Amino acid sequence: MPIFVAREWYRHTIGFARNEVSRRYVDSTPELWVPVDLRERDPKLKQGSKETPIADADTVRAKIEDWNTRSLWFYNELLTAQVAPEIARAVLPQGMYTEFIETASLAAYARLVKLRTDPTAQREIQLYAGALADLIRPHFPVSWKALVFSEE
Repeated sequence: MPIFVAREWYRHTIGFARNEVSRRYVDSTPELWVPVDLRERDPKLKQGSKETPIADADTVRAKIEDWNTRSLWFYNELLTAQVAPEIARAVLPQGMYTEFIETASLAAYARLVKLRTDPTAQREIQLYAGALADLIRPHFPVSWKALVFSEE
């Protein structure tokens, strides 16, 4: 998932153990996320967005792709100049994908899913939380239903 989504995901700490891959130790080419839709900011919400796209979304999306390409180019230039990866990674955007291994209790995952599938949560994290629920539900149908719907 993109780093900015992972940082929200990581706010859930109780019942979780994680180990994230670090750009300090891997030589693979970073993958950079580009938004599919560029939604308008909703001034009525502290966080969240409207369903409507911004004006000129295609042009802005192309600029994001260009910026990602430039940051990746500069990152590689720094590595070629023998800059340590732990320093060179500073130029990579928050939209860079990260990988992590995670274990958690079923209750911890249920809490994350309940909070992050809420309509007021950022859409990108809603998608990941929904995918997680789809993975867990078939393996623990009774427990999952009890945990996720216990407060309704």
